[in-house]
Amino acid sequence: MVCRVSVTSSVVRETRNSPSFAGFPKSSLRLLAGPAPFTGVAVSAGTRRCARSPVQLFRCRVGRGRDSAARVFATTATEKASPWWARQKELWTEVESEEHFYELVEQAGRERKLLLIDFYATWCHACQKVYPTLCLMAEDPKLTKNILFAKLQVDKFKTLVKKEGLTMLPVVRGYGNEGKFLFECSASPKKVKKLRQNLNTVLADTSRSYYEDPMGVLQPETEEMMARKAEKEAELKRLAKEKAALAKTMDNLASNGNGSARSVPRVKELNSKDPSKTQDPRKRMFLEKYKADYGYGGMIDELYQREIGSRLSENEHYMDYTAAALYCNSVIDNAMNELKSAVFGNPHSAAPSSVRTDTKIEAIRERILRHFNADPAEYQCVFTRGATASLKLVGETFPWSDKSRFVYLRENHNSVLGQRQYALAHGASFQAVDEDWVDTWLFGDNSESQDIDESLASPPGDGAEEPVYSLFAFPGEDNFAGVKYPLEWIHGVRAKSTENTKWFSMLDAAAFVHAQPLDLTAYPADFVSISFYKMFGYPTGLGALIIRTENVELLKKVFWGGGSVSLATSADNFHVLKCKPSERLEDGTVSFLDIIALEHGFNMVEKLGGPPMIQRHVASLADYLYEQLTSLRHSNGKPMAFVFGKHDHPNRHKVQGGIVNFELLGSDGHVLSYREIQEAAGQAGFHIRTGAECNPGACYKYLGIQDEEVERLAGTKEGCNDEVEYLTVQRTADFSSIGQLVTSQEILDAIEETKVPLGHAGEVAMKWVKVPLGSIRVSLGYMSTFEDVQALVDWVELRYRDKTSADF
Repeated sequence: MVCRVSVTSSVVRETRNSPSFAGFPKSSLRLLAGPAPFTGVAVSAGTRRCARSPVQLFRCRVGRGRDSAARVFATTATEKASPWWARQKELWTEVESEEHFYELVEQAGRERKLLLIDFYATWCHACQKVYPTLCLMAEDPKLTKNILFAKLQVDKFKTLVKKEGLTMLPVVRGYGNEGKFLFECSASPKKVKKLRQNLNTVLADTSRSYYEDPMGVLQPETEEMMARKAEKEAELKRLAKEKAALAKTMDNLASNGNGSARSVPRVKELNSKDPSKTQDPRKRMFLEKYKADYGYGGMIDELYQREIGSRLSENEHYMDYTAAALYCNSVIDNAMNELKSAVFGNPHSAAPSSVRTDTKIEAIRERILRHFNADPAEYQCVFTRGATASLKLVGETFPWSDKSRFVYLRENHNSVLGQRQYALAHGASFQAVDEDWVDTWLFGDNSESQDIDESLASPPGDGAEEPVYSLFAFPGEDNFAGVKYPLEWIHGVRAKSTENTKWFSMLDAAAFVHAQPLDLTAYPADFVSISFYKMFGYPTGLGALIIRTENVELLKKVFWGGGSVSLATSADNFHVLKCKPSERLEDGTVSFLDIIALEHGFNMVEKLGGPPMIQRHVASLADYLYEQLTSLRHSNGKPMAFVFGKHDHPNRHKVQGGIVNFELLGSDGHVLSYREIQEAAGQAGFHIRTGAECNPGACYKYLGIQDEEVERLAGTKEGCNDEVEYLTVQRTADFSSIGQLVTSQEILDAIEETKVPLGHAGEVAMKWVKVPLGSIRVSLGYMSTFEDVQALVDWVELRYRDKTSADF
């Protein structure tokens, strides 16, 4: 199979500075007519060819079309806001399912009409270019009286597409009486000009089958051709039957092992336990309160022993799920058994092992989109090295300009903060904001919201410039205190776009999706970063960027490599990026063996009941841990712990996730050393985390530290593992609580209250205090248990009750 890209002395003007077409001479520029601003297509009199693996499902043919063949049809304001494939939809019957496809074939036969199906992909440049031409035919009464026009989005029905044997895009197929397949012909921008002629040829005699000649004209098949075709179809059926039998054997081996490996039973096969029969009265009380939410219907104890218990001692308790989820024994067993059952080769080849790998990878992409309820027409799944790599990819390819704005929630992970360096490199500005600011901007009253809009407005241009692209980034759940932020912000950001300024949303979902459901149909974020080891522990070093299809063309890719290009030369600065978004954005060979293992992680999540059941399980434990920690008291009545986040919110499950972040307090009210607690907890068998958790915005907000106070540490605090644990700062004389941030006005008020003369230094009204630079984070997950939580509470009370820093 080949991917054809036309190149000549005339090339799209808009692509002059595009990395997709770097290196074309200035004299080679020409404006293409098309249905929308269109980049990424070269046109030519001469066609260059590049070898491309047949394992790839489609090829995209792109070329030059006349204005009449790419006429921009009139659209309403609503249509202009719609993606190209949704315009003039009243002219088409959209295939909704595989059954619907066959119903349309039968319907056309009953009505003695020709069924014409346009097979398209939302990411296909050529499909977009020829769509207006096809719409012209679909609204022509001379054709519609004899033809039923339908469309099929190939990414939604990959099994059907493979069954039908499609190998290129764009393409149209015709079906006649009794569902008979009549023809297939290219709908490339060049050959679509012949489509009306071809339709008239077929309508003149629907009893015959046709083939497409090299010029794109349909010709009747000869008897000899039909005989060869029948023989080939019979051979393909035989091979398909043998392949299905082999696949079934491989599936059995992957699921059950080769006879020596013990298969792990499904959750529903495990024996549930009666909560009333537990011996620990504290657990009995807990189960009475949370039995509807905790433990997946009573399965957790036996499930934990099967999946985790063999790798942890009885006194060990893993409570660091935000850093990495615990992988399950059955996930590892099933993944290894699958790898032992067949050979999986590099997908950039036509070898059988490569075809097998490519098929698995595409199935996993579909599984990921389905897990997040993302329409494959609207979203693409791009594999990366992790959530950080996904954020980096957006940062380095986003269409920044010196008028762009990068606005992000203060409580973002360091990897989101790192995106601002790309914005600054292009002259853009950035702004860190808090939750109240975002709510005011997006949903506040007109005057307050308008004031913020004016502060974010770009300087007026000359009217001939492209829109200004700006980005708003926030976490679904912050990785420090586990606070969840409103996904409704996504709709608010989208509504802020105007003709001159386009706003996009970046959702960092790395800490969110392990124990929270995410519905991208309900909350259509533009970019979503995912880390799979945070979801189910294995494999590591693998993540995904889930990106809206319509945004792919906006990304200005600079580096390219491996299989991301269709054409490239060595001596000249020339390259053409591939059409399919995943191929275009994934440089080099993806971690294909790790991707194959993802299926077994998703299987485990589904066995537990999916994200909603995991969410309920984790929430019950987080509630209990918060209640227990905040109830601990020293003998003098002072609290032993101070917990951050929104655990006490009336609607806490909507705004608080499965993280319990806290400081331990001595009997004198001072914060105890989190470094000492980390070391002692480790020795006692608790897997927890301390420090700033790579989230300085959230950490310093909760601890009441100003940015400039931290910046003074430059040269003193060198990294995450140095000895700097406290910051000595001035606070007002009445300072007593964690998180109390001093302001200049408070200093003046304190001076006024103590009647200190204004010429005085003011120390009388202030005091020097030590503020910690980190805290203690316990993060719960799908395999956390009551025993984990209770053991931690008991240990904290036993070790730190009635103690101060001087005791350690």
